[in-house]
Amino acid sequence: MDEVDLMQFKFFQSISETDRERIASLMEPLHLKKGETLFLEGESGRDLYFVLEGRVDILIRMVEKTLHENKVSTIKSGEIIGELSFLDGQKRSASSLIRNDALLYKLPYNKAIEYFDSHPEVGYVFMREIANSLADRLRTVNLMWRNSIPYAL
Repeated sequence: MDEVDLMQFKFFQSISETDRERIASLMEPLHLKKGETLFLEGESGRDLYFVLEGRVDILIRMVEKTLHENKVSTIKSGEIIGELSFLDGQKRSASSLIRNDALLYKLPYNKAIEYFDSHPEVGYVFMREIANSLADRLRTVNLMWRNSIPYAL
């Protein structure tokens, strides 16, 4: 993986070139076509995905056990997918549908944790950036909810 590609992610801007190269060596490229699914809501999986090119729609079922899904966000180049399951090991909380041809890099959970255990300062930066990403997304959801609630006069 090219270091320039990694630098578009905040995760890699605060760590050394050597650590970037080592983490890049753990990653696996995924070339996905429009309409393909990266993962489904309810599936097991702890890998983290970095979107280098393309867009990925995040879909959730609005009612348990129905086929109807609503798009809650679109992940674009420079963003990550899969951070909740990466952190807590729970099943995927949403599905991901490739909106247009995309290049993603998968960081396998086991390889990442092994590296972070032996390089805790890098693990700290990663976890801090995941927390920042989740905080941004939660703020966005809060605004969406706030704007969707009718106010009584």
